[in-house]
Amino acid sequence: MSNSFIFFGCWNNINCEKEAIYRDVVLNCIKEFEPYTKKMFIAGDNWYNTLINYDEKKRDKKSKEGKDSKDSKEGKDSKDSKDSKDSKDSKDSKEGKDSKDSKDSKDSKDSKDSKDSKDSKESKDSKKEFSYKYYLVDTLVSGYHILYTMNKDIYVCVGNHDEASSNNNYPNCMIKTQKHYINKIKKYIDEITNDLEAVRGSSQEAADSLQGTDSDYAKKMIMDLLDKNSLPSIEQLEPLDDDTENSIKLYSDTKIGVYEDAYSSYIVIIINTNILSPDYLEAVRKKIEETKKKSCNQNKVIFVMGHIPLFYDKHKKEKVAKAKDADKAKDKGKAKDADKAKDKGKAKDKAGSPKKEQDITKIKKGTFGEDKSSELIDLLYDILVEYNCIYLCADCHNFNIMSIKKRGKSLIQITSGTGGADPDIIKDLKDKKDKKEDKISEYNIAYYSINSYGYCKIVVEDGSGGSVVVSYNKIIAAEDDNKSIDELYIYSVKNNEIEYREPPLTGEEKNKVKNTIILNASNNKEYYCNRVAKYNTSKDINIKESNIIKSEDSDKGICYEKKGK
Repeated sequence: MSNSFIFFGCWNNINCEKEAIYRDVVLNCIKEFEPYTKKMFIAGDNWYNTLINYDEKKRDKKSKEGKDSKDSKEGKDSKDSKDSKDSKDSKDSKEGKDSKDSKDSKDSKDSKDSKDSKDSKESKDSKKEFSYKYYLVDTLVSGYHILYTMNKDIYVCVGNHDEASSNNNYPNCMIKTQKHYINKIKKYIDEITNDLEAVRGSSQEAADSLQGTDSDYAKKMIMDLLDKNSLPSIEQLEPLDDDTENSIKLYSDTKIGVYEDAYSSYIVIIINTNILSPDYLEAVRKKIEETKKKSCNQNKVIFVMGHIPLFYDKHKKEKVAKAKDADKAKDKGKAKDADKAKDKGKAKDKAGSPKKEQDITKIKKGTFGEDKSSELIDLLYDILVEYNCIYLCADCHNFNIMSIKKRGKSLIQITSGTGGADPDIIKDLKDKKDKKEDKISEYNIAYYSINSYGYCKIVVEDGSGGSVVVSYNKIIAAEDDNKSIDELYIYSVKNNEIEYREPPLTGEEKNKVKNTIILNASNNKEYYCNRVAKYNTSKDINIKESNIIKSEDSDKGICYEKKGK
């Protein structure tokens, strides 16, 4: 009987400021150390963006040329108008119309000041660089390629990044691009090898062929798929229909996914938290009920996987008003605002100097991007506890496992947003074995949290009355300069209560293999980040934008772009 699976989210990210591609570390550790766990569930954010720098004046050259032409005409009109107005001003002055003369004089000065200001601003802009956030196809393809080498059945929900939209002409182009390349990679692998197992390979092949060498299979595929063929336009992307034969299944839009096998001890329902509404949640409730009724084994544990947590443990720096800002407000006669700023900030530390920020870590309620977000969380919670589900999620880039209680009901939530995205570090996290407690409105929450890059392995124990064992594999110590580490945290879940278990000792051989994987991920970083550097440093806009999906019609723009820092 199948009773285990791998779980994580927030993964397909390449950060060239890090020492390695930690996505590759996590994925290849799963491949090496979990070969017999054949099911994997990924809780969204399957594609992260990259900043590409531009010189603003050059990027907007065409629009600026049009603007300059218009400005030239307006400048001539302004001169003619000024000559006429000067003559009128002289007459007005003689007639004693001082107020009008004063206004005309001011208009003339403002016109000159405006021109000087514009010239000064354009001079600065000519040297100014700015960035756009783009979703590079390099990142997408290289990440999904590793998934295909794992020899697993993979079920994926969408996160907020996956259905991000900045182009009203093509609101679905992000998810369509993912599905296009999911199918394209599969076809590529099927065509290039007669035996897929030869590609998925042994651990030695993973170390030697799949990453970090000149014969790197992923690099060869990148070159074949991207460099030797032009990227598809938005219009060429396929419809959102799924390939039922594909081992990677990505559930988007209103489609609710269901994994159930006659020989498994669990069921997983896959939902889209980007579109939560009362109607959609009612459809989720019906799907859970329908699936439960169809199941031959009524004792199966039901997991529901979405992207956004009901509650999350995230550290933030909270801005505190400075004392001098309050004094400045008083100087302007805003004494009330200044007093409020002082009361809120309490901005003096023990030495008497003002604080800019204070470190806080609080359990917070999830956000679904709507005015009624809190009510939707309450509604989802009620549905999950009604059917005694365990909720799997990501979005927050750390690990935690929570027991969430309200009015005699209880729910287990497991968050594992640690597959490769930059971590959300919890600063006040001390002993990871100690359970913490918090309360938000009616909810009482007991939980454990870990700063890490890593993944979960979840086992439903046979004949245990629904007992679940959650093993979190901490691969990289995110809070300790990304130090390589190998720690296992085990939690037993029964009757919606969590108990920490002491893990077994890790073998030395495993550490050696993992260190090789990390070394190869560092080498891989050089390859992909050299490509990113090419996009960043090129003066040719066509090269800068050569790795993003665009419309055939230049007026309809790029699949996704957003100004960033």
